[in-house]
This record gives sequence, C-alpha cells and structure tokens, in this order.
Amino acid sequence: MNRESSEALEEGGTRNAVMGKPGATPNDATIASARRCPVISADNATPVTVSSGITGPLPNCIFTLCPSTIISTLLTSGCSPETSFLCRKFANVMQDFERTATYQETQGTVITHTYGSVFIQGANVAGRAGVGSAVSSFWIPDLIRIRLPPVLSVDCDHGRWLAWTTRGVYHWGPGYPTPTHLPSVADAWLTAWGVLYHKEGETGLTAEPPEHQAGLLALISPSEVTSVWSSQKATFINRAHGNRLVAFGASSYGQLGIRSGTDPLAGTVALPDDVRATHVVNTMYTTIITDASQSCWATGWNDLGQLGVGTEENRSTPARVALPGPVVGVLASSLATVWILMDEVYVAGSNEYGLFPIDENFTLPEPTPIPLPWPATSIERASITVTGLYLMVDGQWWTTGETEGTLGWQTTPVPARLPLDDVQHIFGTDYTTFFVRDDGIWATGVLPVEPDSEPVETRVPVKLTVSPSPHTWARVIDGTGTWQRNI
Repeated sequence: MNRESSEALEEGGTRNAVMGKPGATPNDATIASARRCPVISADNATPVTVSSGITGPLPNCIFTLCPSTIISTLLTSGCSPETSFLCRKFANVMQDFERTATYQETQGTVITHTYGSVFIQGANVAGRAGVGSAVSSFWIPDLIRIRLPPVLSVDCDHGRWLAWTTRGVYHWGPGYPTPTHLPSVADAWLTAWGVLYHKEGETGLTAEPPEHQAGLLALISPSEVTSVWSSQKATFINRAHGNRLVAFGASSYGQLGIRSGTDPLAGTVALPDDVRATHVVNTMYTTIITDASQSCWATGWNDLGQLGVGTEENRSTPARVALPGPVVGVLASSLATVWILMDEVYVAGSNEYGLFPIDENFTLPEPTPIPLPWPATSIERASITVTGLYLMVDGQWWTTGETEGTLGWQTTPVPARLPLDDVQHIFGTDYTTFFVRDDGIWATGVLPVEPDSEPVETRVPVKLTVSPSPHTWARVIDGTGTWQRNI
C-alpha cells in the first residue's frame, strides 16, 4: 500500500474501503498495476455514506494480505456485498467471501457467517434479527453485522438463534432482541420455548412454563442429545440410547405420540424399539416422523385424513404411512401432508381449497399420487400453506390451490406459475400468504394494517409497508411447510 493510501485508510477508518466495479474480474495487467499501488486521488474516488453516518470518498483499490479484514470493513460499513475489489492475496475477495460463507434462514431472516463474523439480513419482525434498537424497520435490506465475539458456528429455528463463539454461547430471538450470553454453558439446543442448555452439571431452559421444563429435564441428560426438532408448540429430541425419541409440549390431539400424560406434557414417543427417527415435522396438531429407512410414521389430529394412515380418526401414537418407496422430503400443514419420493409426489388430507391438482375427493385419507408436468426429481424446493402447494422447478415457483385471495388467483387443476419473480421463501397462515424477496416481504390475502384500521384484502401480491404482528408471524409454518433438495 502506498503512503497516501495508507494514511487515507488510517485516517478514514471504516469508510476508506477499496472497491472496483461490481462483477469485475481483474486480469494480470490489472493486478500488476495494482501492485504498483497508484496514488488515490479525488478523480478516482467514489463518495459513499456508511452506516456510521460518515460520508467520505472510497478509493478504487485497497491493497492488503488480509481479505477478511476488507470484507468485515466493507460490510460493517454498510457497503454492498456484491461489490468486487482487489487485494494482493485474492484477485477477487468477494469470490472468496462466497466460497467461505455459510447461510442460515428462519422465518425470512437470513444470517451469513464468514471469517468469524455474523451478518443479518431480511425479516426483522418483532426485532428478531438480533440488532436491537439499531434498526426499527421490520425489513433489513442490506447486511448488518451483529456484535459478537468471533463466531464458530450458528444455528436457528422458528425465529430463534444460537451462536457458539470463542467466548461462549449467545442466543437471541423472541424476548431477546440482542444477543444474550449464556455463561459457562457447554451445550445448547433450540426448543419451542427457549434454549435448552447444560452447564456445570446442570440442565435447564431459558424460558418458562415450568411444567415443560420439569417434564423434559426428567427425560434426558445432555450427553444423550443427538438432534432436536422444534415447532411452535412442541419439541422432539433424539437420544443416543434406549427409547430414543422423546417429546414435550402440547398434545391435545395426540400429536406428540407418547403413551400417556396431560396437555402440556412430556414423554417417550411410542415408536417400535428398532425404529430410529431421522427427521420430525410437527404442525399445530399433527406430527410426521421419518425414520432411518426413509419410511414415515404419523400421529395427531386426523379428521381430514391428513396423517395418510387410511382412516379419519385421531391417533395418539404413531402409525406407519403406507408409501411405495423411500421418502426424500415431507411438507405438512395442519390440514394436509405431502411426501416427496424419488420419482413421485404423494398427498393426503383436505383438498377443499384445490390444494392438490386433482379433481377428486374432498378428503384423501390415504397417500395419493398427484400428476405433475415434470418428474419429481426436478423439484428443487417446495412449500405448503393452508391454501397453497408451491413447487420450484428450474428456479421458478409453480403452485396449485385457491382461495379467499390468499394466492391472488383462482383455483387451477394444474400447476400455474407464481405471478411474482425472485421469491426466496414462502410462508402462510390461515388468511395470509407471505412471499419473501430481496426487496422485502410481499403478501396476498388479509394484509397487515396499522392498529385500529379496517382489514385489507388483496388477490394480487402486494409489498408490505406495515409489519406483520408478532402473533401472526409466530404462526407461519416455517420449517414445517418448507423443503429443499440436498444437492
């Protein structure tokens, strides 16, 4: 770095980051020229306003052997993560950023983890993004760095976050708008009510109610926990030994699948001794369990045949679902279940809203294949809401379903293209469907409005200007109604 550039960097702090043109890839001549460290002047500088409120010129190039420092400087300063720039170690540092970054997403909020730093972007409903009062908007369009010690790994579930750092475990989410340290914690897992933790021989939860805590802690020891699945009102935990799957939470319809108890309750899930659960999908009223052989078991509310076990009677213990092959993915709402197999898609439950592209039966108590214009192997992602089934093929969302304006068009007997491009995530409640894009949250159906205002309905996707209520956002079936193919 030449003397003038070095002084400019030291004097300007975070504002003096070096950027080239977005998408530019330097050639050998450019790199050779860069290594001669040209003098930075006002003629080749670009004004920029950074998040700290400092306005100043950004030199075209900065030269360093520490690309992680450049990335942290740029992104913390509010600069676009799409900007390309030069350094002496990597020709294009942002390519290295993309190579090393990992991503976690829950309820429309995305975390990017790279070089020990964590950046947040997307939905900030009820302050769940972990940035506290620094951002009041319910949508964060650009990456914002969360203040944490160097981060080793991150986990998320239903709007809650855990970060393992060099100085211990931190968590944030509902009730914790900024990262909160859990002192002396050795292990931690996200549950439906808070963080399950173990420290100094003690196991506990960060939140009440106490009946859940007492019931759960009587069932497990931290050394036994191998995996955890949570929903809005229940948590399932795999143990390493014995009757392996345990559950705690609400089970008014038998959705926990345990042998005895009251609501709320905790206990061992009544699976055969030789069945090992590998994935659990729990809605408000039903539970679908996938085992190591890629078979499925179902329990809970079944008035509409949504469990797919051949009857319309509720179940308090899991029954095996008769499917013709191994299951790749499971989607579920309280009214219907979708099983994605290697070469077909099977459904069961309510077809009242034209959810499935078939013209028969109000309810489907047995798994039924649905006709699709493409093979199941081409489905990249899928989402389900109460009134719509969404399938992504070749980067484009398609859907079937209706009604009451929640989709924005009429029922169709065959998949129709979603009339909204670049949709990344789809969530739904009983009356609203939310579409998350880079530019914000869009919705159809009953839209969020200001307090004391009359409800507004739309049949066309509209970009939200009013935040969904925390209660509404808590009811989206994120994690239950979404699936992505492992590439």
